[in-house]
Amino acid sequence: MSNYIRTFPSLFNNIRQDRSNTMDASLMKNTKLLESVRLQFRVEFFNVWNHPEFNAPDTNPTSSTFGKITSQANDIGRVGQLSLRLIF
Repeated sequence: MSNYIRTFPSLFNNIRQDRSNTMDASLMKNTKLLESVRLQFRVEFFNVWNHPEFNAPDTNPTSSTFGKITSQANDIGRVGQLSLRLIF
């Protein structure tokens, strides 16, 4: 069988990878300064629960790490940012 899945890991390298399990959140507050001027304050967080995402396991049957997950897809954990916006 020349098309056996384990002999071609480059074609199916993410078939056994876990799904993405991240959640983003944001909060926004609008404040009226003048009749036609508003100030918007915004807080955003990415990967709120700080879940790691792992790469797919090694699918090369001749490798010494066959079936093992050896790296992480997201190297950065929880990230937050603040912003102010003047709308007129």
